[in-house]
Amino acid sequence: MSRYHVENTPDGIKISQHTAERLYAHVDLIPYAETMARLDAGEWDDDLNSCA
Repeated sequence: MSRYHVENTPDGIKISQHTAERLYAHVDLIPYAETMARLDAGEWDDDLNSCA
């Protein structure tokens, strides 16, 4: 099972993390307008392997 769950919502990209209790806990809601800037800034570059 994936460590993270990502879904598109009307307000942006919702990121949740799978917990030990087999539930998803809300981690972040990224507005669509911020997504490209955060990708370009390399915000997630170091965490790519831990998302699988």
